[in-house]
Amino acid sequence: MKKDAEHVFRDLKDGVTKYAELRLELLKLNTYEQVSKMAAFFSYGLLLSALTLITILFVHLVLGFFLSKLLDSLVFGFGIITILYILQVILVIVNRKRIQEYVINKIIKAFHYYEDKIEETFDGNGNRESEQGTVAF
Repeated sequence: MKKDAEHVFRDLKDGVTKYAELRLELLKLNTYEQVSKMAAFFSYGLLLSALTLITILFVHLVLGFFLSKLLDSLVFGFGIITILYILQVILVIVNRKRIQEYVINKIIKAFHYYEDKIEETFDGNGNRESEQGTVAF
């Protein structure tokens, strides 16, 4: 009887240990997935921002040359564009708090979006839901 109890407890201990290891592995994989998706999201945003900045720069160069030709003066043409840049900087400085709050809220929404996506993938018991049914880990 004592051997059976020892055997049952050893099996139970091994089962609990294996379960804990699998749950830890699942947590790591979910974390990797979430971090990867967030990195992809921010990389896309960074790339889009860089391309937008380059586009705006070239539009301003074209506008500067156009105004220079219109006003017959490079100084006045590009001076007007410089004033536009200065006004943009002032607007950003004045609206710094709003811009910061907007960016913070976007980041929080992105984290929640991906967290919800991960939670939708798993049922309440930590089992992955697939199209064939629930798969236990």
